Amino acid sequence: MGKHTVTATPFTAADAGGIAGKSKTIAFTLVREARINFQLTSTVTPTGYAADSGAIFGSRGNGLSYGWNMDNTVNMRERKLLSDKLRDTLAHFNHTNDQASRTWELALPNGTYKVHLVCGDPAFKDQLNHLQVEETGVRDPDGQDNFDEYTVTLAVTDGRLTIRPGSGAFNPKVCCLEVIGQ
Repeated sequence: MGKHTVTATPFTAADAGGIAGKSKTIAFTLVREARINFQLTSTVTPTGYAADSGAIFGSRGNGLSYGWNMDNTVNMRERKLLSDKLRDTLAHFNHTNDQASRTWELALPNGTYKVHLVCGDPAFKDQLNHLQVEETGVRDPDGQDNFDEYTVTLAVTDGRLTIRPGSGAFNPKVCCLEVIGQ
């Protein structure tokens, strides 16, 4: 994990003899963990987290690539009810006034990950947070209330962790997530 470099030098003979050209160094970052808070652009991002403010999937300039399948900036919220911004801010997957279903993704190397999600809303209990996290379905265990938390271990096989509303979801909301490579 972290930042790495690799240098390649072409040789013309066995055992690294006879240099045939200039060496080339490539820098890269191997991301095997991420912490994302779903929030307004004006929200102070909690320490140790990266902000998602509803932008379409892309590089965020922080070594991570993540985002939505369509612009979701109008569905980001900060309730200003809790000092804990990990639960005071959220993103609607599909708002009750806008039934376009959104998908959120995070670029990751293929592998096994533990994913912890906090879903809900400190101001409203109008959601059933059924989600599809890769091929794993998580169901809201206690019906409409303020918050739900899920931890799943799953495999990423296509280079992206994908989260979308699951079957039977109603106005699902996500507050934050933590992804750790296993």
